[in-house]
Amino acid sequence: FTPEEIALGEQAAGQIALAVAKARALETEREQRQLAEALRQVGLALSESLDIEMVLDRLLDEIGRVVPYDAATVMLVEPSARSRGDSPSRPYGRIRIARLRGYEQFGAQVARDIAALSFEIETTENLRRMAETGRPLIIPDTAAYPGWIKAGASAYLRSWAGAPILAHGHVIAFFSLDKIEPGFYRPEHAERLAAFAGQAALAVENARLFAETRRRAEEQRILYEATREFTAGLEEETVLRATARRLTDALHTSGCTLSRWDRAQDCLVTLLSYDRTRGEIEARGTQYPLADYPTTRHVLETHQPIIIHADDPTADLSERAVLEKYGYAAVLMLPLGVGENTFGLIELSRRADDPPFTDESLQLAQSLSGSAGVALENARLHAEVKALSVTDGLTGLANRRAFDRALEREVARAQRYGSSLALIILDIDSFKQYNDTYGHPAGDARLRAIADLLRNNVRDLDVAARYGGEEFAIILPHTDREGAAAMAERIRAAAEQMAYDEERITSDLTRAACHPSPIPGYTLSLGVAAFPEDAQTPEALLRAADDAELAAKRAGKNRVWLAGAGQA
Repeated sequence: FTPEEIALGEQAAGQIALAVAKARALETEREQRQLAEALRQVGLALSESLDIEMVLDRLLDEIGRVVPYDAATVMLVEPSARSRGDSPSRPYGRIRIARLRGYEQFGAQVARDIAALSFEIETTENLRRMAETGRPLIIPDTAAYPGWIKAGASAYLRSWAGAPILAHGHVIAFFSLDKIEPGFYRPEHAERLAAFAGQAALAVENARLFAETRRRAEEQRILYEATREFTAGLEEETVLRATARRLTDALHTSGCTLSRWDRAQDCLVTLLSYDRTRGEIEARGTQYPLADYPTTRHVLETHQPIIIHADDPTADLSERAVLEKYGYAAVLMLPLGVGENTFGLIELSRRADDPPFTDESLQLAQSLSGSAGVALENARLHAEVKALSVTDGLTGLANRRAFDRALEREVARAQRYGSSLALIILDIDSFKQYNDTYGHPAGDARLRAIADLLRNNVRDLDVAARYGGEEFAIILPHTDREGAAAMAERIRAAAEQMAYDEERITSDLTRAACHPSPIPGYTLSLGVAAFPEDAQTPEALLRAADDAELAAKRAGKNRVWLAGAGQA
């Protein structure tokens, strides 16, 4: 080439380069305009709803206008409840697939496998890098990427692009885009993803705030309704059932166990163990020695809740054994009480397919447990007051009021079903003389001793009562005259043989030195009457037994007398 030709070529090359640069600039400008318009449209679309489910759907609908994909997912960072032993060693948490598109083209099973995936961000290289940098990431060929985790669609998808969605500097979600052909995604796609992620972050955060507002309103509604139900009744059983049902429903768990802390026996006693599908799964009154359950003791003593997972190798082995026994994946243990006064435990159990415990669910559980604690304490106080109204304060037996009600009830039942019924009236012989000689403290001790004697000799279905003064009564359902006479004789003989605990008395006597002679044992006079032989009404039965008891005294005391039949 001649110098002139070379110069002409250089001039032409310059013109061509200028034209190419102009064309590229125009193309870049056109792409920027298109991206800006797409982002504007995306922003408008995403602002149409504050429902998080609809926002997630729109994200995958709209991201394809900015960055093409064959399959894509939106992955949300799961909120997780802090459990005992948690530390900053898991700074990013876990993600789950919230929405997906396109995987069904590779088969329904592939789509199901993808939907079921979840990853620890810290141990998943591509997610960890995005969480650390806050920037999108491109993997041109997943087959050549050493940190790629193979899943069901790995055989079909080769090029990948991802971007973190940030809110207030924290990762709340990720985009994950896949293309079939390797090398498809390039740096310009990363820039587009970054721009789109900014729009998505605003939409997701607004939806999350809206969902949080609704959640708090729902939580207040649940607390209001639960508190109203807890306080609607003052019977412990009613409060226990309401507590178990409300907590199970509100936290979407499978089971709830309520237990009482028996400090004297150093154990936990089951009050109610409820499973959503199986009903009550554990016998009431089951005891768990706290020496065998250190984690339970920790909750009771520190007033702090704890979450235990069945698959956590560091968790208490005894607690994990209980979870395995009943088929639960995790349990949330909460102290039950009023303020710092812990008197029991709430255990909320979930199966593997139940929603996980979160910080929000933990807060709701603590609020509900506080209301339940107050309601149960009120029920306990009410039971104490109620017991005092029907219990003799000195002996702990039923009082006259409770006796009258029980006698009326049992006579009516015997009349209805044609069953037998007997009544014993007994009196401590020479009690006034004893009381005058040794003083009222000694008399009171003798009354308590007789009450203990009766408690140790009657059946669970019998009713032993302090009838008045030194008189006692025993109602014996399903017992005939002979059976009642035999019991009366056992009680009389036991009282006669019982040596009086002089040491217990003399500590209360101011005149102990004045009575060096042995304090006498007990003797009783007892009257027995039976339904229907001796009487057909409560009043008549009581009169017949009382008359028999008076006859025993007149006959010399320390004996059993049968109504209408004489000495037994």
